[in-house]
Amino acid sequence: MFECDNIDYCRFFLQLLPGIPLTIKLNQNLYCRSNYKRCARYQVAMALGPTAVPDHLSPGDKLWAEMLIEAAQF
Repeated sequence: MFECDNIDYCRFFLQLLPGIPLTIKLNQNLYCRSNYKRCARYQVAMALGPTAVPDHLSPGDKLWAEMLIEAAQF
């Protein structure tokens, strides 16, 4: 299995969850270490570029990711 290239640099984990190691581990196992292409952050980065990813966008927030991507197309 492949890991996301951003696993060690993801601002969501570094800035929003530094004091919650179990939540970080759960999310990284679910998204970063398994099927990272399901990650909402990864999807926005691929569609709009890494600077377009809001720091507080969680890996599981697919609806918000879809809205960001769709809004950028207009």
